[in-house]
Amino acid sequence: MAKQDTGYLGGFRGNLGPAVGYKWRGKWCVRSKPAEVRNPRTDEQMRHRWMFREEVRLAADMLDVLHLGLRERSLAMGMTESNLFVQRNQECFGWEDEQLTVDYQHLVVSMGNVPPVAFDVPQIDEHLVMTVEYSRLPSHLWGSASDLVQLYIYCPSLSLGMLAAPGLRWHKRMAVALPSEWEGREVHVWGFVQDYLGCTSDSFYLGGGPLEPGATDMDDEADNETVAGDGALPAATAAEPVGAAADATAPQPSLCSGPPPQG
Repeated sequence: MAKQDTGYLGGFRGNLGPAVGYKWRGKWCVRSKPAEVRNPRTDEQMRHRWMFREEVRLAADMLDVLHLGLRERSLAMGMTESNLFVQRNQECFGWEDEQLTVDYQHLVVSMGNVPPVAFDVPQIDEHLVMTVEYSRLPSHLWGSASDLVQLYIYCPSLSLGMLAAPGLRWHKRMAVALPSEWEGREVHVWGFVQDYLGCTSDSFYLGGGPLEPGATDMDDEADNETVAGDGALPAATAAEPVGAAADATAPQPSLCSGPPPQG
């Protein structure tokens, strides 16, 4: 991929001889056109194409949270948030009994080195209000009290997700009213922390399953399997990040410049 400033051609879109022009992050770029396009239609290739389409579709569904959770890392890597999401989560998509499957438990929606918090199991009352409590991790000694705690809920059957109004790190509790049309449908929940520079922590998977009212106490032994009976969302390991594979307890270099203000 080549980037061009304004020259005798200027910026352009589409094909121009052996070149293809396009605009990316406000800059005009040029890449070469493929000399030959192969189109094998084997069963394996068709499964890969279907899986890739699903990855791209899910990235489009989650674009609002990816703009928050993956922006800094995608800028550092010179790619879009959607492309980073697809690259990072390829192993979360697979096939089982000729059906496409998604491993939401290990799906990454945020990456970074901001100190995270320990999330408790989400609770849902009879009015479909989800409450999540959180606390400081003892292994992280620094972090601003004004950092924002973000909560993201996704409903696969409706291809809809929602970001809750963020809470401050020192609030230690968030509540969000879920749409009534989500009742009885499968939902998945992630949480992460965002600092004053826009940098984020790795994402934490908090649980997933059918959304049922009155699930006021979630089973800590659910181990990310759907809970039968009251329809509660299963618990996730509160202090287990599912973003970048680095050890969260070890000091990591930050993509942001300068330490955050201390709370």
